[in-house]
Amino acid sequence: MSYTDLRDFSPEYSITVTAFDTDTDVYVIQVEKLGGGTPGRAYRGDWRVIVTCNGEEVLRTQELTSGTAITHKDAAALAVESVTDSIGAYDLSFPVEEKHVGEDGEWVISTQ
Repeated sequence: MSYTDLRDFSPEYSITVTAFDTDTDVYVIQVEKLGGGTPGRAYRGDWRVIVTCNGEEVLRTQELTSGTAITHKDAAALAVESVTDSIGAYDLSFPVEEKHVGEDGEWVISTQ
């Protein structure tokens, strides 16, 4: 996939997490449901994600597909696990920051 494949990427959900054992790696995961979605609701199908680690992009894909219904947060967990090979090392229950796009199109910070 080329860099421009996600040029119209418009994330609906973003979460920032650190590892349990270190504060040195900070991951920001941005998620968009292809075809549109509402954070908090579960969907099947294709997702777009961009993951950065300490400001450097480590994953940019629109090839995350779910056969069962998952939420934006679930998609973010799958994405960070795919780049770290550390299932469960990044607990999305305790984010540094979590935000989603509100009905007015502006970012809303859910937790800090």
